[in-house]
Amino acid sequence: MRKKLFKWLIFIILIFILSFGIMFALNFDKAAEQYAKFNVKNKITEGINKIYYDNTKRFYDRLKNAVLLNYSHEGKINSISVDTPFLNLLSAEIISQSVLFIEESSSSFGIPLGNITSVRLFSGLGPKIRVKIIPLGSISCGIKSSFTEGGINQTIHRITLDINALIEVLTPFSSNQAEINLSYVISETVIVGEIPNVYFK
Repeated sequence: MRKKLFKWLIFIILIFILSFGIMFALNFDKAAEQYAKFNVKNKITEGINKIYYDNTKRFYDRLKNAVLLNYSHEGKINSISVDTPFLNLLSAEIISQSVLFIEESSSSFGIPLGNITSVRLFSGLGPKIRVKIIPLGSISCGIKSSFTEGGINQTIHRITLDINALIEVLTPFSSNQAEINLSYVISETVIVGEIPNVYFK
């Protein structure tokens, strides 16, 4: 009888350990995914922002003349000329530097043990389990010209540089994707009257 009871006790302990192990693995994977995505998105966004602003300083003189307004004899804007080769160069510089930044952005973070229990009371408590993140990604960049209504008889013309980064976030236990979309205004013009033609030269 005692031997049978002992076997049942061992069986219950094993079931408990197995259940705890499965719960630990599932919760850890979920917590790691959330932390990794948040960490990577913040870091990559900050890095691309810096790369963009560093390049606008570097190409400041050319950027000033990237969008030219052409006026009629009446002093109205009748056309807008956009220096496409320069903006393509700027885009290429930002893409190449951003890809390099992503490749060098491996980092690690700690997940508090309390977060893995799924009990809010324990969230943020306990020793931290270190997890390494390896981001891999692709970046695309595009120049966009748009007109929006700006008020009575007014139109706002914008030239924006739109960046899309698709990041693969690798942790020891999972692989997840994070998408980052950024838009930078290169030129903004308020137009009174008729909408002019835009020429990409």
